Amino acid sequence: MKNETERMRELYDQWQTQGISKQAVYNQNGIGYHKYSLAGLVRNELGFDPASGDIFVFLGKRLNQIRLLQWDWDGFAMYIKKLEQGTFEWPQSENIAITRHQLTLLLQGVMLDSVRLRKRYQQTNQVTKQEVKLAQKVP
Repeated sequence: MKNETERMRELYDQWQTQGISKQAVYNQNGIGYHKYSLAGLVRNELGFDPASGDIFVFLGKRLNQIRLLQWDWDGFAMYIKKLEQGTFEWPQSENIAITRHQLTLLLQGVMLDSVRLRKRYQQTNQVTKQEVKLAQKVP
């Protein structure tokens, strides 16, 4: 019988070679810094610093579970929410940056594509480096 680390490596390698959804890998992993953890995937696959303080959102394969990973001064914090019924909605692009307000709406079950916000003033220094980097990846 395979241990958990071997199983995670297989899932990781399978995703690498076959392009299988990353979410299938994320929900098998813990928080730590090893290669197959959530923090390891943020660093190695997405190219971001997991200890930046930004919140990284991972959606489960069945879209009924969401994980939020954030560095909180002295260690990682993870929030997990699994829906008893229904699914989470995720925007069309796979790797995107969303605002805190959009994250709140996502957790409450609001479809982000149908939300229209009125124009508001926003200082440019409030946008993180990672949001800019992600925004450049979105077509």
